[in-house]
Amino acid sequence: WTASESGDYTITAASLDGYGPSLAVYTGSALTGLNLVTNSTFRWEDVTYAVHVLLHAEAGMSYPVAVSGGDAVSLSVVRSVPPAVSVTSPADGAQVPFGHAVDLAAEATDPDGTVSRVEFYLDGSQLLAVLTNPPFSMKITLRQGGHSLQAYATDNQGLVTVSPQIRVNTVFAPPANDNFADRILLTGTSIFT
Repeated sequence: WTASESGDYTITAASLDGYGPSLAVYTGSALTGLNLVTNSTFRWEDVTYAVHVLLHAEAGMSYPVAVSGGDAVSLSVVRSVPPAVSVTSPADGAQVPFGHAVDLAAEATDPDGTVSRVEFYLDGSQLLAVLTNPPFSMKITLRQGGHSLQAYATDNQGLVTVSPQIRVNTVFAPPANDNFADRILLTGTSIFT
């Protein structure tokens, strides 16, 4: 790939047949003289089966690109920087009460455009919601056990960023009468029969 103008670019390799892709960008012209500029490998919790690298390219310079990821891999180059996204609520490692609605929220920004949508996923693959306007938040009720939550942000150029997974555990809430600070001492005589 040769940059038509200087600037920041996002290069994306996406596997079209469900394999984990990898991507590397080099400088140099001879195979024996290539220098690695940047690379990325697939994270298996990402259901988009895509990897991205950011590159500040100089106009007219050639950048050899190497990709892998099964029989069908699409490669795209966009003069843009992908959005940033993180799950802000609940906190990683939180204990959430079973049967109660909790806030699920994400912060998403795009330094050179706009965020067009945020998708929330439960346990890696269950789509919970697609939100197109900030604030990117909703209420969820989780079933008993441990869960992972992630947010996917898509910008106006179609670039997608996946947040790190956060883990939460649901726990049973204590009974309403479990207030030991207000307990009273019972006195009297024991009766045995």
